[in-house]
Amino acid sequence: MKSKKLIITAALCGAGTMKSQTPYVPVTPEEIAADAVACAKAGASVIHIHVRDDEGKNTMETERFCHVVNLVREELAKANLDAVLNLTSSGSKFSEDMRLAHLPILKPEMCSYDPGSMN
Repeated sequence: MKSKKLIITAALCGAGTMKSQTPYVPVTPEEIAADAVACAKAGASVIHIHVRDDEGKNTMETERFCHVVNLVREELAKANLDAVLNLTSSGSKFSEDMRLAHLPILKPEMCSYDPGSMN
């Protein structure tokens, strides 16, 4: 009998869902890191990461992105977990340069890119 392999990707918060819509969406760096660990413990092998600003809105700010991703990496390592980090480069309201700026710094295993609106 052949075994079937399954890859589970956990998209933690996306770019739009706000705390006012559900209290469970992680928006702070600490919440995102904690959810990444919980998802990896539950079997996810890919963690898709979007980043939020202090008001909980989607941001592509490079410094914030680096802070969140480094915290996720630290927390996964503390828990002795390994997951592929899939960093977003999506965000039509941001310039393409801003959307890509974190990639050469963080060197993710995987990233997503939306070349235009999905609407």
